Amino acid sequence: MNLRTLVTLLSLTITTPGIMYAQESREGVYPLDSLATALKESGNSWLQFLSVPTLRIGLYRLEKGNVDEQSPHNRDEIYYVLEGKGHITISEAEHATAAGDVIFVKAHTEHRFHGIEEDLLLLVFFTEATE
Repeated sequence: MNLRTLVTLLSLTITTPGIMYAQESREGVYPLDSLATALKESGNSWLQFLSVPTLRIGLYRLEKGNVDEQSPHNRDEIYYVLEGKGHITISEAEHATAAGDVIFVKAHTEHRFHGIEEDLLLLVFFTEATE
């Protein structure tokens, strides 16, 4: 483990099994490689590293063959696929997805990743939903 990964891990806290949250959000640079390493080494699937009143950002990892057990969220959500290949169903529409794709899911919408062919690493943005 390098120093950058150690510092990243020290600034995080586990509050629920499988989930890590930043202790506090700071302005600055968040190196994705260090965050991805921290997430992988933690054994968790979700790492939220930024949270302010109008935006939350985290990394979500789903390994090949895993089941995505998330339920609809109360915020609009954008996924950016950093790595991997699989499928996502949004409402009842199924879509293939791979590294480089951007996925938008409205608040309160059923959605689930499945058919994961290569481990997925997703950068996830939750925005404040307006209705």
